[in-house]
This record gives sequence, structure tokens and C-alpha cells, in this order.
Amino acid sequence: MNSKNYIDNITIKYFSGNRYCKIENEDININIDNSEIIFYKKRIINTTRELIKKFTDISFNTDDNYILDNNLVNDTFTDYIKSLINAYKQDDLNDMIKNSKYKSKSKSKYKSKCKSKCKY
Repeated sequence: MNSKNYIDNITIKYFSGNRYCKIENEDININIDNSEIIFYKKRIINTTRELIKKFTDISFNTDDNYILDNNLVNDTFTDYIKSLINAYKQDDLNDMIKNSKYKSKSKSKYKSKCKSKCKY
């Protein structure tokens, strides 16, 4: 399974709440050893920073700034960023809904207390 399909499957699984598609562990053949993560950690973080800078800073997009000349990495990173942004938007929406419900409940409680105690 290539990286794009892997990300697509994770996205479907995350946003559908496991109703639409179930991904079996056998389908995911991406095994990363912790020692590899530790060994490549600095390079991974540096590449991620440079890719973010490439997308956000136009002056950084020159031929002198070599990041990775690999379309698969760039496409995967773009999909990763889109997935994160969508997840953050979903979290923000959930927080706004929870906060609005909390505020409306607290206002209604205050109003009911005020009506019973206040004389106008």
C-alpha cells in the first residue's frame, strides 16, 4: 500500500468514525522501528520545518534551498498538512459547539435564578 492510499484510508477511518471502512492491521505494512525514528529524528524535524517554510515563505522557494527532490514526499507532506488542518478544524468546531451549549445553559440558569430573585 503506498503512502497516499494509506493516508486516504486513515482519513476515511477517522472522519467516518469506523462506519464506512474498517482497516485491518494486515493492510498496513508500514512498520517503523523506534531506533530508526531516534536515528533520523533531527533530519525528519529539519525536513518538516523546511517543507513548512517552502509552503509559507515565498522567498524560500529558490533553487539554492534543496529540501528533497522527491514528489512522493512532497505529495505525502501536502496530504499530511491537509489532514492535520481538517482535524484541527473539526476539533475547533467541536469546541465551539461545546462552548456554545455551555454558554447557553449557563445563561438560561442565570436568567431563571434572576427571575425568581429579582423584582422588576
